[in-house]
Amino acid sequence: MSNKSLNAILIASISILSVAVITLTVLIIREGKPVQYDSLYESQEEEENVDLGNTDFQEQTTEADEPEKVVVVTTRVNIRSTDSEDGMVYDTVEEGAAFEFVEVLGSGWTHIKYEEQDAYINSKYVKLVDADKVELYTKPVEE
Repeated sequence: MSNKSLNAILIASISILSVAVITLTVLIIREGKPVQYDSLYESQEEEENVDLGNTDFQEQTTEADEPEKVVVVTTRVNIRSTDSEDGMVYDTVEEGAAFEFVEVLGSGWTHIKYEEQDAYINSKYVKLVDADKVELYTKPVEE
């Protein structure tokens, strides 16, 4: 292989890598750090899940024809005082527990109401469902 061919391959590789780095930089600057909501997109026949990746989400849910949504946890999860792993744990709940939905935060956490106070669950472990399909969680009374 000639030096000209090797140079052409090297220049093409550098160009592709440069475009990839620039694209990622623009995405991070424009959107903040990437947030994955894979578990929020679970589809189930009887439930209509809301696309939480949509930036117009709040406007969509305020329309009169939109049913009220609640947050349902998809696995055993901690309910926290802040949108961080460092937040105090209010409770640990089992899969299927449902809570009043407030909003999805860009930090990858979902803001809920827990015992009439603000609380947070990592968005990887929740999905939204129509409020009329589930009962809201109530903490068991300790004896």
